[in-house]
Amino acid sequence: LVFRSPHPIFVGNMKRLAVFCCLLAASLAFAEARDNQRFNFGAKMGFSSTICYVEQLQIAGQPVTTFDAQSEVSTNYTAFGRFNIKRHYLQPEISYARCRYSVVFDAREWNETAPADAKNSISTLMSFVEVPLLYGYHLSQDGPYGFSIFGGPKLSMLVPSQSRHTFDGFDYRSIDETVRPLQVGGVVGIGTNISCVFFDFRYEFGLHNISQGFTTLDGDCNHSEDDIRFDRRRNALSFSIGLLF
Repeated sequence: LVFRSPHPIFVGNMKRLAVFCCLLAASLAFAEARDNQRFNFGAKMGFSSTICYVEQLQIAGQPVTTFDAQSEVSTNYTAFGRFNIKRHYLQPEISYARCRYSVVFDAREWNETAPADAKNSISTLMSFVEVPLLYGYHLSQDGPYGFSIFGGPKLSMLVPSQSRHTFDGFDYRSIDETVRPLQVGGVVGIGTNISCVFFDFRYEFGLHNISQGFTTLDGDCNHSEDDIRFDRRRNALSFSIGLLF
């Protein structure tokens, strides 16, 4: 008889399966103890897509009515605590979040002398420290599985050193925008968990215009016939995965 050692790929897969089974068993055991706790804490990371809701866009006093709002995937990192009252919970959070988006439009929307194929764009990168306060309700709790809905207000504080706005194709010298340092919004979402691992899906919405005006090397652009306006609210769809302890 000839005995051959198992193929390395087979051995590697068996090791991964064994580690996964151990982690699953440990998480299930931990879930039983966690279910009776009045307070939990957790951490999560996620991805979001910003939805720029434009209320008014105006360049050189001319309204821009046709534009393309483009979003890029951004990241967020969150730590939170959870106070449990039967099926209800209160969850304060603190997050570091970034958002990226741009608005592109034809230059002839505001400048009739521009070439037919000329484009203008406003690109935005903003970073925030965010503090949501969420109320949640467990619609289902069956062993290690759960499903909940939640919502609440959110306060966002701008991090100016990690935020920037880029203006391409304009005739102004060195455009600079002032963004509200404190922004108020809300959050609604759903969450599901398998033991201590959870996933949540959120819609985040702003309650007011985030722009406070523009300046250039040519002067203030907010109170003249040649002004710039980019009034908008910041909304987002996000998905996160995390651990609850």
